[in-house]
Amino acid sequence: MNSVDLVKSLCKFRKIPISRLEKDLNFSNGYIGQLKKGTFPDDRLKQIAEYLGVTVNYLLGNTDLVMCPICGFGNNPLSEHSELEHLEFHQKFLNLKQKYPFLMNYSDSKKNQLIAIEELRTHHNPEKRADIFMKYFQALYSQELQMNGYEEIYGMSFNSLCERQIDRTLAHSNSYDGINPETIDWLNKKYNIKYNSNVVMENSKYYINDDTAKAAQEIFENKELRVLFDAARDASPEDLHTVHSMLMALKRKERGDYDEGC
Repeated sequence: MNSVDLVKSLCKFRKIPISRLEKDLNFSNGYIGQLKKGTFPDDRLKQIAEYLGVTVNYLLGNTDLVMCPICGFGNNPLSEHSELEHLEFHQKFLNLKQKYPFLMNYSDSKKNQLIAIEELRTHHNPEKRADIFMKYFQALYSQELQMNGYEEIYGMSFNSLCERQIDRTLAHSNSYDGINPETIDWLNKKYNIKYNSNVVMENSKYYINDDTAKAAQEIFENKELRVLFDAARDASPEDLHTVHSMLMALKRKERGDYDEGC
């Protein structure tokens, strides 16, 4: 559908008369029906997008989904089922945000996570680093809650996530993303993050093999890896071999390595 058709479809779906849209936006009566090429001037396209609560990109036909700027849900504005799912997801987000005011949607949390990592490269003051680490922890916990459908996570409080991350970064205390005792003290003073290194180390080091521990941490931090890992749990060995072969073929294609062998 072109832009004009999309606007007409949205208005019909939401039971908004075209004449009312034209009047509310100070367009001349019958203006939309006179657009034979199916396109709007840029300024009017933006007006209509804001009025209908969608994006310009959606009205241009570049995407079928509109991302909610608050909860991050990808909603299809022309699907009643999607609209209901969005309302439920959005309400769960708002309810949980009352308990965790720092809660952010997945897209914003990834941005904040990357910003925090960059800031850790340039700031060396322990108090300032404590502030940055707190932003980093909040971004990670927001991602965990989003992966859990904005439901409370059994066995993982915000403090426990902070402790686990502190425990991991202690091993890199001399690198840019490391944490030292002074920074931990500031986390305790300013944010009441209680950390007992002996207890956490004892409880968390259940991976005997260091490579296994590293792989588990990568899966924990990477949403896409977690999706693949979860999908692989109940897959047959044959299916896993097929997926592995496909991924290896894609990697060879990216490298331009076209192996003619078997």
